[in-house]
Amino acid sequence: PVRRISDAGSAGRRPMMAELSEVLVDPRLQWTAILAVGADRIALSGLAARQLRTVSDEPHSPLLLNGPTHAIVRQHREPRIEGGNALLVGGGADYHDSLLAHIGTLAIAEAVGLRDDCRLVVNEDLSTQQSELLQLLGYGYERLLRVSSNAATRFECLAVTSRLAMSGWVDPLLPAWCRRRLVGADQTTPPRKLCVLPSAAGRRIANENDVKAMLVPLGYEPFDPTTATVRQQ
Repeated sequence: PVRRISDAGSAGRRPMMAELSEVLVDPRLQWTAILAVGADRIALSGLAARQLRTVSDEPHSPLLLNGPTHAIVRQHREPRIEGGNALLVGGGADYHDSLLAHIGTLAIAEAVGLRDDCRLVVNEDLSTQQSELLQLLGYGYERLLRVSSNAATRFECLAVTSRLAMSGWVDPLLPAWCRRRLVGADQTTPPRKLCVLPSAAGRRIANENDVKAMLVPLGYEPFDPTTATVRQQ
């Protein structure tokens, strides 16, 4: 099922992209690619390392077994089949996760060489921030292949990349790519000194007022990224 593997990195940092055939993707399993090899289904990236609920904990989970060496996935019905070339991007409601775990896929794909006819596989319930981010990157709605978040989809040809961020680690390729693609070299506005103070519940800074009192006189502006658009960020 593996057609071709491309290397986009160097020794010590090797982002990779594999072109697969006859591959199954189920968003409920964190967008893990599942290969059909004979009568078996093999999960790429290892489901055992992820905290996914099996059917014993969640009756509607497609995961029957999530063991240290293999996983077993069930199918309630034949999945929808998509032809043509596609790139697995994925996505979800969490903006942080979408940027690090999913949009970062495009950094590797562009480095390797993304085909013009390749559609991007994303979640059908795109958030406003996801849509804006993809538009800013130059990927319009005509390039998107939106798949159900509650069912598996089978692809005749699907490109899958390695991850640029996991468990608190971020490959330097990702912020460099974001800076180049989203900020650009032409800066017409003067730089600003920002003090990032998110307002999200549970993530507030305990001594936020003290931080403001210290930094504002030095010319820093309090900035809440959760209230700004992607372009403003």
